Amino acid sequence: MSRLGCLLLLSLLTLSVIPGCATRRPPFKPVAFNSALEVYPSGLRLLVQHTPQAPRATVYVSYAAGTVSEPPGKEGLAILVSRLTFVAHRGAGPASRLDSQVLAAGATYDAHVGPEDTGYTFSVPPDRLARLMALQAQRLRDPLEGLTEAEFTSVRDAFAAQLQSWQDRYPVLEELRLLHASLLPGHPYGRMSGATAASVRALTLEDARSFARTHLTPAHTVLVVSGPLPPQEVKFEVARAFAGMTGAGVATRVEPVSAPVLPA
Repeated sequence: MSRLGCLLLLSLLTLSVIPGCATRRPPFKPVAFNSALEVYPSGLRLLVQHTPQAPRATVYVSYAAGTVSEPPGKEGLAILVSRLTFVAHRGAGPASRLDSQVLAAGATYDAHVGPEDTGYTFSVPPDRLARLMALQAQRLRDPLEGLTEAEFTSVRDAFAAQLQSWQDRYPVLEELRLLHASLLPGHPYGRMSGATAASVRALTLEDARSFARTHLTPAHTVLVVSGPLPPQEVKFEVARAFAGMTGAGVATRVEPVSAPVLPA
């Protein structure tokens, strides 16, 4: 018998001679979850977790689009669009930008772009949740609202300069990009680390608008809200903020977008 087999046999024999050892219940209490899931006809999904003791509400907004959703030759587009949505504005002046309005609502936020999703995490006082929901609905209705060519160029060039700095300081990034491309030729995952300063500088405002129109839609969106507000109150605020995007009253149900089918 192998050494591993002997150890397994010894463990079983030990358990068999200790009364009640194998059937003893875990020394902790089960956790009760008060949650609710709502799937709207448009494909928009809402998950609410009621945590009465939480001092703030946490909101996670996820779009089913990431680096593998970028068309070939447009590497860096998903991250660029994610940044541009915070620069979008309704009105004039820096205070009208989405990022400024989020901060004015008392919220803090973080963003990430992965291979298959783009996510935003917010922490906000419970009494400002309605305002934050209105801002997220504004992003979904028109992700690049009011964005000018000059504003696009400024954000794009800053991102390209950041990538160039990383490429200069960390040559391993280029090696990683080549490794992915050689291991997964023709596969979207082979391009997920492919953004370079050059690829980003080649992107246009129309590239960004096309990506947003295709991927930042209700059917791609999941809202997760956790905090002290009861689920019914959260559902009410979401229905009010996202009016016209939930598909309420639509006779034909629109199924949520499935994960992209990647070639074998």
